[in-house]
Amino acid sequence: MAPEMFPLRLAIYAGSVGLVFETILGMVKARGWEFVALEHGYIESCQTTLIALTSALLIHLARVSKALRPIFAVLAFLSAAAVFREFNNTEWYQAMLPPTVKCIIGAALVAGLIYRVREGFFASLNRFLRQPAAFLFVFGFMVVTVWAQTLARKELFPFRQDRLLEEALELAGYTLILCGIVEAQIAHWLESKRSALAGYGRNTPELASARQGPEHSSERGETLADSSR
Repeated sequence: MAPEMFPLRLAIYAGSVGLVFETILGMVKARGWEFVALEHGYIESCQTTLIALTSALLIHLARVSKALRPIFAVLAFLSAAAVFREFNNTEWYQAMLPPTVKCIIGAALVAGLIYRVREGFFASLNRFLRQPAAFLFVFGFMVVTVWAQTLARKELFPFRQDRLLEEALELAGYTLILCGIVEAQIAHWLESKRSALAGYGRNTPELASARQGPEHSSERGETLADSSR
């Protein structure tokens, strides 16, 4: 899709979030809220799948996008850590290390990765933030970390509604984050296509002759005329 088709893609992304809520509503009616919203239920399984897909796409983008490699590498690591974090209620996760130690190790790894790519990190971050993909990514991140945690409170809703609202908002946020990375992938494809077309244009005989001046062009014309005779 061309850049001017972004409004259409934005409508598709918004429709995806609407589809998430409609699917959750249908599952609650069909299977009950426990199947949908409890630990390791339908919503959490979908969340883990979306985060894993996001992480895989970010790893791919970190490999193929030279200009945005630093920021994509950091986001890929954070997404992989989020996948790991989804298993926080399992026995093997809880038996590994205390939560504080896990946080310290995670923060140290992120800081080390940023230090490793420090030369191009802020340039790639600024470039990424100017893309439409960043809007979707940041908005989805805010839904997961702010809205889902502040709106879904026991002081405001009973336990069932509180739990369902939190998980539904988190799933919607992860959907937006994935849409943002898909948009980043599309932007990379479009940029690669433009670069390839520009490189092809620079290598055509007509443009090469034009860059070498009129004398070369006239000599080439005389050579072609002689060959035709």
